[in-house]
Amino acid sequence: LFEAILADIYGPNRLIEKGILPAGLIAASPEYLRPIASVRPASGHFLHMVAFELGRGPDGRWWVLGDRTQAPSGAGFALENRVATTRALSDIYGEMHVHRLAGFFRRFRDALNGMAKDSSGRVAILTPGPLNETYYEHAYIARYLGIMLLEGEDLTVSSGKLMVRTVSGLMPIGVLWRRLDAAFADPLELKPDSQIGTPGLVEAIRRGTVSAVNA
Repeated sequence: LFEAILADIYGPNRLIEKGILPAGLIAASPEYLRPIASVRPASGHFLHMVAFELGRGPDGRWWVLGDRTQAPSGAGFALENRVATTRALSDIYGEMHVHRLAGFFRRFRDALNGMAKDSSGRVAILTPGPLNETYYEHAYIARYLGIMLLEGEDLTVSSGKLMVRTVSGLMPIGVLWRRLDAAFADPLELKPDSQIGTPGLVEAIRRGTVSAVNA
């Protein structure tokens, strides 16, 4: 449902035409990114990961307290917690037959790799940096999945392609897992005072030379 709504808001706007969504509500929202309008993600999807906050009520029923599509966090913390629990309570853990998390992360890594246009396109996580409250999770997942952890200043856009600066020169990035709010990702077209984004990133997404997660 979220994917369909996003694709329509940044695409044909049928929901607005039919009066299901008020045009003023969308246009006035600070979360609406005008430069992204009519841009089709290279992967064909806007959303690749969504997080839901769950809580248990006094009656024992589970409730969805919130949903996150803007740089959703939690997967890395769950993984780190599972590793710590396994080490601290190894005997109990073995007896409980707990469902493993490795399969989820393996399939997600394969999905990220599959979004690259060619084999030379590297997969990377874009993080706001060490001062961010979820930076530990970014670093932990990057190390676990074996992908690069980058900040905005590590990247540049050349000829419409997203590149990472390395000691060997510029190397192409094919898939960028964004872990910062979208408005901060590109100071050139989005939030001009952002110091954690990469100028030209929106243009690279527009040209389809890089797949953004979430777009």
